[in-house]
Amino acid sequence: MTKAEIQAAIANIDHHIECLKADRTVWTMAWAGSTYNHGPYLRKQEIRRLKAKRRTLEKKLAKC
Repeated sequence: MTKAEIQAAIANIDHHIECLKADRTVWTMAWAGSTYNHGPYLRKQEIRRLKAKRRTLEKKLAKC
């Protein structure tokens, strides 16, 4: 990957993280009677995954 591609990927990840922070979609289980909202937990996991990917790309950018 070139520096420009890595920087574009980092910007895309930052945008995705901001969208996830603003998202308030309620995710519930498929069976009847379940009212537990899984949305915050799943968004938290996705944000963690994206931040890890961002750190990896920043390390690659530093080596270029």
